[in-house]
Amino acid sequence: MRRSLTLLGGQLKVELPDEPFAGRADAPRVLALMYDYCCPHCKHVHAYLPALREQLGGELAVVFVPTPLGRKCNKHVTDIPAFFEQGCDLAKLSLAVWRAAPERWPAYDAWLFDVPPKQPRSPEAARAKAIELVGEAALDQALSDPAVDAILQKNIQAYGEAHGGRLPMILAPGVDPIIGDVYDDQALVDFVNEQK
Repeated sequence: MRRSLTLLGGQLKVELPDEPFAGRADAPRVLALMYDYCCPHCKHVHAYLPALREQLGGELAVVFVPTPLGRKCNKHVTDIPAFFEQGCDLAKLSLAVWRAAPERWPAYDAWLFDVPPKQPRSPEAARAKAIELVGEAALDQALSDPAVDAILQKNIQAYGEAHGGRLPMILAPGVDPIIGDVYDDQALVDFVNEQK
């Protein structure tokens, strides 16, 4: 099933199943997370999502919108700590794994975040793990797919049009975004319940 979501007041359009998501594509409520694999606050919010999905059952789909803050691919950032520079490569590899084998992506996504704060996976380790999960030929084919770069640039452009700032950005149709860290899962439940 295909589904289009318009977020950030029309600045971001997400197409399922083109971007990673968990849950039913036709779920009545949706939460989208703009994040960087190098971002400690993103890791924190990301950790809440499985319990939130379980609590809301089949009522919630979570869309993952990789939005790296590395200057290598994101022209909207200027003053960012050096450990964010890995983010462009990690986001691209993540999208490639999703395209090559969506059923293996959740394990890859969890592995990318399973690091101490401010110590992201290296692109070399991330590529090796991706090959382990999907195979080298499938990974290389997905990495060469222009759609991967197009999705990444679309996400980055929406980030810039939203005036950049902090990540994570937690989005839902028709609801003002939450920007920055969330300190308890009840805030996410309340956010999801604001959707009409």
